[in-house]
Amino acid sequence: MPGWHCGSTALADVIRYRGYNLSEAMCFGLGSGLGFVYWQNGPSPSRALGGRAPDLELNFFRQLGYSLQWEALRAEDVWPAIRSALDRGDPVLALTDLYYLDYYHSHTHFSGHAVVVAGYDDAESALLADTDRLGLQAVSVKSLLRALQSDFTPFPVHYQWLAVPPLAPVPLDAPLRQALTKTARDMLAPLRPEAGVPGIRSLADDLPGWAAASDWQWCARFAYQVIERRGTGGGNFRYLYSRFTAEASHWIPELGEINAPARFWEAGRLWTALAMRFRRISEGSGPGGFDQAQELVRELATAEESLYRDILSVLK
Repeated sequence: MPGWHCGSTALADVIRYRGYNLSEAMCFGLGSGLGFVYWQNGPSPSRALGGRAPDLELNFFRQLGYSLQWEALRAEDVWPAIRSALDRGDPVLALTDLYYLDYYHSHTHFSGHAVVVAGYDDAESALLADTDRLGLQAVSVKSLLRALQSDFTPFPVHYQWLAVPPLAPVPLDAPLRQALTKTARDMLAPLRPEAGVPGIRSLADDLPGWAAASDWQWCARFAYQVIERRGTGGGNFRYLYSRFTAEASHWIPELGEINAPARFWEAGRLWTALAMRFRRISEGSGPGGFDQAQELVRELATAEESLYRDILSVLK
């Protein structure tokens, strides 16, 4: 079923195949998918940001009580193992660089892109379910294997795939509380200073310096894209997480008491406003406007910090 974000759509696809009827938003939230990271001194663009956690897929299964891990195989063993999983009826979740997927015709590398390998036509062609595309997409096995190995940002991939076994439904109250707690804690006290709310503040502090970057135009354009366009559901994933908290309120009414769905939607609106500023900068003749975006990013950091603290407070 088409969705907004690659990882949560892939999770929703495989979980529905296993008879577990969860929305994409629920899969995203149960995987503690919301996050933030700010990269500096990258190859291209030299400055970039992202709005989701890197471990969404494995977190999702852990919250439901399944300790699934990415496979660790030699390159020559990967496709035979995937075919074997498909032959026994297990869908395969895989992380790729979409640049190498034939049907994208992309000129830009973008790794960490999740797909579901749902079948194969023959020894030379795999069939993939992918985000907002209807039906299955055919891709050569050679291209799929190339896509499974990429050192490009935002999330380099090294043959990260897993076969999803049959899953038994579990009560959602405890997993939802665990997932919400993890997201809030990771955003408030991340393991890296460039992540979470501290990372948003680092972005704010650094933004005026973007004007001096040789690739300032691409930095601004890419920032617009990863906030609003590249599989986020808009608003740097905050709209998607707003939908999750609205659904989760049926199990955890405290989320409604602190207006979490509305506040995440408002955070999404602010991220969208920032994305539009980045877009205008990228379309300009000079690098003006980065300093004006600084206050909006600081407002976002303050709003999100308050929201995560309130979530932790009501979940105690």
